[in-house]
Amino acid sequence: MYAPVHVGRAPFARRETRPFGRSTVRGAPLAQVGGARYRQLDECWLYTDMHVALLFNSGDSKFQGTYGDPIRDAILSTNILQRCGRQLKVKVGDVLLASNAHSSKQSLVHLAKLTFYSCRWRHLLGHKLRSTYLRSTVYTWTIQNIDVATALRLHKSLLSDSAYLGMHEIDLSIPIHLVLYRNSLIGIYRIQGRRCHLYDSMGDVDARDKGEARALRKLGFTVVTWEDRGAHGTIFDNFDTPQHFAKVGALRRVIARSRGLDRADEAILLLEDLSPRLLVTLGTAARTALDALDEEELAQAALSARRYLEQLADALFPPRPGLINGHPVSKAKYQNRLWAFISTSIRLHARGRATRINRLGALVDDAIVAVNAGLHGNSTANRIRQVFADLADLTVELLNLDPSKTRQPYAAFLPNMSEFLRGSRRRRRFHTK
Repeated sequence: MYAPVHVGRAPFARRETRPFGRSTVRGAPLAQVGGARYRQLDECWLYTDMHVALLFNSGDSKFQGTYGDPIRDAILSTNILQRCGRQLKVKVGDVLLASNAHSSKQSLVHLAKLTFYSCRWRHLLGHKLRSTYLRSTVYTWTIQNIDVATALRLHKSLLSDSAYLGMHEIDLSIPIHLVLYRNSLIGIYRIQGRRCHLYDSMGDVDARDKGEARALRKLGFTVVTWEDRGAHGTIFDNFDTPQHFAKVGALRRVIARSRGLDRADEAILLLEDLSPRLLVTLGTAARTALDALDEEELAQAALSARRYLEQLADALFPPRPGLINGHPVSKAKYQNRLWAFISTSIRLHARGRATRINRLGALVDDAIVAVNAGLHGNSTANRIRQVFADLADLTVELLNLDPSKTRQPYAAFLPNMSEFLRGSRRRRRFHTK
């Protein structure tokens, strides 16, 4: 059975529906649902996995004013997200169109079109969606890292729900998507199989909703725990600009060319948890590599890649005095620190421990050799771009060794938090004079 893909010529153009399979557009084979294969089509990626928004009419008469919990139950009772087994991040909330539009009706309708129709992958119930304009609020679940096949199964299962308005892809390099789908919504869950982590922010234990945890257990989750989101999404989080997500998009494309979008999105998802600053470093390097035209620009991309490895080592195994396994782990010895992280993250008596350490250590060594070759002008453009795919593989392998160590929800935001505290002290001293 083929699933449709929608191809638009412009953001608001009439959609064409074509099947996945051997059909071609301009001679390019279309991607297979759920696989790692993809092709570029009219400058648009046909994603194997992506970031989507599920839309609901909060004014549906069945809700009688309370819609968050019933919509949660409608989505999770399908059991589709639990069965897919992927690590998913969920945000929820109202799509605040009226708050971001000018007072006129035309302005709101135009903003709605920009929001819902800017991306080419979309399965919207257009008549139902347009009927909400100026009448009721659209409520959304955004799901990061969902694969196309799972998204389409969820779409099909929700079609009978009178409040359901369809789904569309999110692109955070589009300013209105950034404002409405990232900066205005609440991060609420991390889902992986039958495990669900509920987010709290800045260690606010008193704000935890125990009723929500009970409801999730009734919906089939066997493990429900709490996870501190740290300063993500607070006033200290300044990784929220279109420029930042343009860099992330460049990194995604570079990795996807040789490893597929599945590996690209996994690396990005894990790096977001460890440090958005690392994403900036690697994303900047990826953009440089994509645009490089000469040896000097390639060397600059390689230099950024080395800086990324140094920052990765700083995040995973900060420098310290003394020796680990007979090797110094000072600031300059980032290669030794990555090896030290590997050896200390694999349990002492784990089966095949020595083999795993040597295999991962070899990945570290190979990446550093390839980066240094680029620095000295001994690499081609294709090889430098391949290095970023190798770095993605290395990153995913390292961050999956010990998730408890690699989730650092405050680290990237400490400079902003420190500056805020210093400013508060200065203002307090001024007012007490």
